[in-house]
Amino acid sequence: MHDEIVLSVPTDRPEEAGTAALKALQFSFAMHDADVAVQVLAAKSERGRDWADCYRSEKAAWPEVARDHREQPSCLDEHCTWHIDKNETRSAA
Repeated sequence: MHDEIVLSVPTDRPEEAGTAALKALQFSFAMHDADVAVQVLAAKSERGRDWADCYRSEKAAWPEVARDHREQPSCLDEHCTWHIDKNETRSAA
């Protein structure tokens, strides 16, 4: 199973929040009469200012993943999908 939790924490306490989240989300689970417990595991992604920042290293080829790029009003990158509706300059070329 895969799921995500996005936390907003003070910038000076990310390690504390990450440790507390992992502690809460990792445990052994067994039905009351089961002989074997199943380990429930969790992992942390990179920290970022928003969801896309957390996945920047996995999507390095996507220029729009970088927050600085997304905040630009337009761009000239022909492969950019973020500015596709906003980029009149590229469309006119």
